[in-house]
Order: sequence, then C-alpha cells, then structure tokens
Amino acid sequence: ELAEGFDQETAAVVLARLVSLKMEIE
Repeated sequence: ELAEGFDQETAAVVLARLVSLKMEIE
C-alpha cells in the first residue's frame, strides 16, 4: 500500500518534469 502511493507520487513528479521540459524546449 505504501509502495503504491509512493509510486503514484513519483510518477506524478516525473510526468510534471517531462511536461516542464517539453514546454521549455518548445
């Protein structure tokens, strides 16, 4: 349960960073 929540949070952070990088490049 704890690991699942951590994975979800990590995935959200990674996605947010990818979006930021994409917007910076474009």
